[in-house]
Formats: sequence, structure tokens, C-alpha cells
Amino acid sequence: MSTTRWLIAFLSLALVLGVVLWEWRQKTSPGPLHPIHAAVKKLQGPAGCAECHGGFVQGMAASCATCHQDVQRQIELAKGLHGQIDLKRVTQCGTCHTDHVAGKIEMVTARSFREAGFADPDTFDHGKIGKFELNGRHAELKCDQCHPAAMAGFLGTGQTRFLGLSQSCVSCHNDVHEGSFGGRCASCHGQSLAFKPAATFKHTDEFPLVSGHAGHECIDCHGKSGPTSVAALALKPLPPRSCAECHASPHGAELVALELKRHAESSSSCTDCHHRDDESFLSPVAKMPPELHKLAGFALDPPHDKATCVACHEAIESQKSLGAAPDLRARFKELYPGRVLSACNECHASPHKTGLLQAVAASQNVAEAKTCVICHRETDASFLSPTAKMPSELHRLTGFTLDPPHDKTQCIGCHKVIGTREKLPKGPDLQLRFAQHFPGRSQQACEKCHEDPHCNQFLTSASKGQCAACHANERFVPSEFDLQKHEQTRMPLTGAHRATACNDCHKLQDGVTKYRSTATACVACHADVHLGTFDEPALPKLVNGGSDCARCHTTSNFEDVRWNGKDHLAWTGYVLKGAHAATACAACHLPEKQADEHGRTFGVAPRSCSACHADPHSGQFVRDSVNDCARCHSESLKFTQTTFDHQKDSAFRLDETHVKLECGACHRDASIDANVKLVRYRPLGMRCEDCHEPRGKSEKGDP
Repeated sequence: MSTTRWLIAFLSLALVLGVVLWEWRQKTSPGPLHPIHAAVKKLQGPAGCAECHGGFVQGMAASCATCHQDVQRQIELAKGLHGQIDLKRVTQCGTCHTDHVAGKIEMVTARSFREAGFADPDTFDHGKIGKFELNGRHAELKCDQCHPAAMAGFLGTGQTRFLGLSQSCVSCHNDVHEGSFGGRCASCHGQSLAFKPAATFKHTDEFPLVSGHAGHECIDCHGKSGPTSVAALALKPLPPRSCAECHASPHGAELVALELKRHAESSSSCTDCHHRDDESFLSPVAKMPPELHKLAGFALDPPHDKATCVACHEAIESQKSLGAAPDLRARFKELYPGRVLSACNECHASPHKTGLLQAVAASQNVAEAKTCVICHRETDASFLSPTAKMPSELHRLTGFTLDPPHDKTQCIGCHKVIGTREKLPKGPDLQLRFAQHFPGRSQQACEKCHEDPHCNQFLTSASKGQCAACHANERFVPSEFDLQKHEQTRMPLTGAHRATACNDCHKLQDGVTKYRSTATACVACHADVHLGTFDEPALPKLVNGGSDCARCHTTSNFEDVRWNGKDHLAWTGYVLKGAHAATACAACHLPEKQADEHGRTFGVAPRSCSACHADPHSGQFVRDSVNDCARCHSESLKFTQTTFDHQKDSAFRLDETHVKLECGACHRDASIDANVKLVRYRPLGMRCEDCHEPRGKSEKGDP
């Protein structure tokens, strides 16, 4: 190639490179910087790229650190937000902070936190990076409430988004104590509750803030200024104040003077009656000692020694504090008026009718005001029975004479409601309520006091439910309903029934003893031990005027059965003959030592002979597993007398020679073993030689 052509090519390349260089110097790539970076002079123009992106010597993270030295310190010390990000990720600044988009995307967004490994700025855990845990109200705050520039698009020179804040409370909150307690706000207030109660503050142990003293703000007791203010106590603690220093006394000067005589110092007098933790200083928490109450003019002698304060001073039951005011003394007297011990009517309203009180006063020749002690004792707390006793002569004035048996009856026996011994509350209907407890009654109206235990069973009877028909006035139990009266009922008592207790037949039913419509059938009270054997349809229902069990049994003795042999055949189908007819029932129906599940005390009689009698033949006549004694023996004959016919019942008929022989000539005694001996009947040989020796064999010849 010629020199000219090389020169043209070189100049063309130089021209292209020059144009490219010019274009590159005139424009930042790939896009415009964020305004915050674009405003920095050294970042402007092509030379500014290396300021952020670095060159051949250092990388982008190191370049950023030259301007953001506070961030670099966090990374190096592993503190703050950037100090908690993974090292590989924290060196990739562009991952979290987007530039070259002309500020269309802010440098710090919610995505920046997510890319850094934090889910959400609003749930950011301050405890991990700044040792400042957000609790209580602080946890409810948004980021920009403490960090105003948290999401700002443009930061001024030296301005930061999150750094630079102090964790001291006074950096955000006014110090109402004006430095008296230093900066230790959290030691009393914490972060979880409202600021004023100072929830974590612990009052002095000599004066714990409990009950009535709890729940107040400090300023309520200590004020804004003065020797007992919070600021003054911070510099010099003082001993706890006495009650009188804070609370006005509602008591009269006379009572206070009498009480002070009992104490060397006035500060101790309040605690005789009041507990310092009582919010209202009123009953029932407050307790006035009896000796002090006596100084007030009313000795708490019986029965007033057991009375509660609210029982006499009802208005204090609300337990609300009276509150300090010029009329405190007057309002206190409404709750605790001075009373005289003898003036009962000031506290106790009379439930009695005026006419009765006047009649009592006239009969006892005393003033009406002094009639109470005739029936009531001063030591009776309720004025009701059993302590109160109304004399018989006064009871007559009520219209009911206490004649026998009522003369021995206690008040509570007729007036049961007073057994509680509770005082009847005051009210306009007091006399009406008292009359419900002590109503006037007729001497003859027993049912007004006595509940009918029979639940009106006898209202339709001849007695019309009158108690006197069966009961005496002097005693209710036992009743006078005797055997003679029982004869008039559907069930006259005979035999063992005459000695039977009433409740054996008259049972409780729904809590009431049943008398009327009581069943008279035997099975109503007695179990059928025969299990219905004698109730078959073909059997008689009535025998000699008796039904049910009475067909065979008497009421005198259940074992006394009115049976004979004929009855045995009629009821059981088994006739009693011979020795069986004279045999006692228990010989066949064996008595049991203990009743079975049906209540039977006798056994069921078997029908086979072998069940009762031993077989003297040791089974010689058993046929097909059955030993039928009746083939040879009869109940009408003795056992030794048989009905056996050798000519009919035997395979060996007796000829004229053998018929003359005794049975024992052929049927001789034999032994099965040492213990069993019997007469042998079977088997026996039927050939002559089985019994007779052949001729010539016997020395004496044939028999």
C-alpha cells in the first residue's frame, strides 16, 4: 500500500476518535445524575465519573467512602445501619441507591431497606443498631417523626437522614424537672405508659404508694414549688409527712383533745382508727377502738360491740371521700351524729303495732318507752328469738294463748324465719314485714303453723284431714291410729302384720309417706319366691276365701303351708303317697342356709328316686342311663316289698323247683370292693352248671 493511502487511513481514524472523544466529554452516561450529586462540582463532566466509580486504583465503594465518611465508619466499626449489612452487599452501593435517572427514583426508598436486608423501615429494629429499643409510644412513631429527612428527596450540605440524633430524652422532650434529676428520665417514666404517672418510679419504702395514695400524679401531693415539691425533694429527701399535714380533720375539737391525751405526739392519733392506705378514711376499713368510741359519748357495750360501723352509720357505706371544704365538719356530723345510748328509737324503728305496745305498757305498769326490755335483752344483737323471750302473759295479748303443748315450744318453733337472727331492715313497710314473721293466728288453725306431712291424702277421708283424728294435742308422734282403727281400713292387720312397723308397708314416695291407696296384695310387699309357678291360668285364683299368697300361707308364719297330699297333686301334679305323704316338706325341699337370688330358702324337690335315695343295687338295674326304681318298688309299700314278678320281669322263669327257693339262695351277698357290699342280681348265669356241680363232682351229691 502506498504511503498516501496509509496517511489517509490514519487521519480518518483520528478524526473518528476525536468526534467520539468530543461527544463523550459533552455527555454523562448512562443518564443524568440525581440532583444531589449533580450539584457537586467535582462530579460534573466526564472527570466526575471516576470520582464515584473509581479508576484503575480503587473501586466504587472506596470512591463513595471519600464523601460518605460517616457511612464508612459504621462499616468499619460494625455499628449503625450499614454496619449490620453483609460486607459483600454493603460494598455494592448501587444495589440500594439508584442514580443516573435524574432523580426520578430517590436515593433512599423502601426498596433500599429491603435490598439491605431490612423488611420495612417502619418495623426497623433499632435495638440491633443503635442500642435504643423502641417501646411503648416510641414504637408507634413513624420514621420521619424523629428523623425529619428520612425520606427527603434532597439533602443540604452537612444534612443527614438518620444520623446525628441523641438518645437523651431531653433532646426531644422538655425537662419539667429543670435538671433536678439529671437526664435519667427512663429511670422513673420508662417508655411503655403515659409520662405523668412515672410508672417505674419507686416511692420511698417508708411511705409506699398503695391503695388511697396510689394512682396520683406527683404534683398532687408535692406541688410545683415549695419545700415538698419534687424538685426540692430531689436535692434533699424529707421524712414522710403526717396525716394532718395533708388532710383536714372532720372531728370536733373535744374528741381530738381527748384522743391526743392518749398519745405523746399528735401524728399518731389518726392511725388509731384509720389505715393510711384507706382511700376514703371511712368504714368499713376504718375501725374506731371501743375505748375511743366511749370518749365520743356512746359506749360500745353489748349488743353494740358486735355491730359494724355501717349498721349504725348507713350513709358511709359508699366509702367515698368527704373531700376538704369549709363545711367538712357539718358533712361529717351527718354520717356520725352524736347519740345517747338509751335513745333506742333514734336507731331502731319499732315493728310492733301501737296498740300492742300500749297494752303491754298497761299490763306491766311501765312507760311505753321502757317496754322493749320486757321481751328483749340489751345483749341481743338482732332483737329476735331465740334470745328474745315474750312472757306467756304478754303473748296472750297477741290473741294466741301459750297453753300446752305450746307453752314448751320455742319461738323459732312457730316463727321459723327468725332463726336466722337477722335484723329486719328499716323501711316504711317494717310493720308489714314483721307481721309476716309474727302473724296473728287462731288457736284451732293447726295448719297455719304445721305443714301437712301427708300432702292432703286424708282430705277426702272421713277425718277430712283433721289432725286430731289420728294425733293428740300433746304430741304428734306416735299417732293414735291403732290396730282397732286399722280394722276399719281395707287391710285389717292379722298375724305377723300386727307386729310390723308402719313404714314397712307405707313407704316414702316422692318424699311423702303413702297411706291412701296402699296396695293390699301380698306381692306388693313380698317377692314371689315361686317365680309365678302358682299363677298359671289353670290354677285356682281363690282358695278358701284367700287369694294371692293367702291361698296356701297364713299371715302368722310363712312356713305354715296349708297343704295336704291332694293339694300337692292339684298344685304340682305330683301325688304324695305312702311314706312320701308322711314326710316333712323340708325332707324333699331341702332348706338353704342362705336365700338364693330369688329369695328362696328351700330347694326345688327332684322327681327321680335316685336324687333323694341311694341305689342299694349299685346300678345293676340302670337302663339307658336311667335307674327307674318304680319298676320294682311302689310308694305305697315298704321298700323291701317289691312288685317284681320273676315270671314276667325276668328272663329266667322259675320252675316248680326254683319257685320254692328263697331269693337269697340264688341272689347272694357279694363285694365289689372293701367298701361296697350288695346283693347280686345281675348278671347271673342261667345254665344249670352256673349254680350246680356236675354229677360225680360233689362228694355229697347234688343238692
